Amino acid sequence: MRDREIRNKVAFDLDGVLIDIHQELVNNIRDQTGCDLSNHTEYSMIGGGVTRANFDMALKRIYSNYKSTIIAEGAQELIRKLWEKVKEPIMIVTARRAQFATETHAVVCRVMGKVPYCLIFSNGFGNKALYLRDYLYFVEDNGETARYLAEKCGKTIFLISKQYNAGVLHSRVISVDGLRDLLPLVRLFVS
Repeated sequence: MRDREIRNKVAFDLDGVLIDIHQELVNNIRDQTGCDLSNHTEYSMIGGGVTRANFDMALKRIYSNYKSTIIAEGAQELIRKLWEKVKEPIMIVTARRAQFATETHAVVCRVMGKVPYCLIFSNGFGNKALYLRDYLYFVEDNGETARYLAEKCGKTIFLISKQYNAGVLHSRVISVDGLRDLLPLVRLFVS
């Protein structure tokens, strides 16, 4: 049980939300296999000519090159504003596997700067729900995950619009173009 209630009510996914590795992943897999996976999420890339080994090799290359990872527009500003309002660590729940913990912490440090954070490796999209009990809002890029969290957990999900997640319809899933769209909502995210 917590000593006090958290005031920050929004948590974030990492890949596709705070950072953008999708195109780099697509390019890396295309170089390895010749497969064009531009319209696939990371979850749906394996199969059709792409093996788990291909996928893991691409991830390892990308994750180890974290210094060049693209930070999403508005990410650092939004994180900083949330921190200024509540002085609480920012929650990041990622479906990345824990085997990439070192690289993941390195890229998160780049995004967060001096803002404290809590990083959870959920080992899959369904497991993200286990870590979001105290949060009303979650920012996600995967349509399947967004729908699941909205339906099963009653969370309001801000879904970052991507070419691979069009057409997600749910009353608790709100499509936004990017994190800059969330800057005016900082007051909503804190209590």
